[in-house]
Amino acid sequence: MIAAKFLSPRRFVALAAASVVISAGCVLGFAAPASAHNYLVSSTPAEGQTLTELPDVFEITTNEALLATAGTGGFGLVIMDESGRFYGDGCVDISGATMSTAASLGEAGEYTAIWK
Repeated sequence: MIAAKFLSPRRFVALAAASVVISAGCVLGFAAPASAHNYLVSSTPAEGQTLTELPDVFEITTNEALLATAGTGGFGLVIMDESGRFYGDGCVDISGATMSTAASLGEAGEYTAIWK
């Protein structure tokens, strides 16, 4: 005769819970984070940089090539002063991961680059 050994209900629940935790840890521990959008790698001028003369262009470089797809509204790079006025013509050039626009500013002051 063969004797069967059964787990107590408490021990069964503990082992089942441990299995779930270990399985979840394996799945989530090896999953790479999702990145659905490009992020800024560098800019000209650099953030916080003080300009003593106007460069030819303002540009931003992202982590991946910039891809235009139909219906997305395209790309934009605008410069805004402290008063909320915008500078530049809104036209951008795309080259791989870099977007640039002709540099244009008003009077001396603080400006913000906004890109999409």
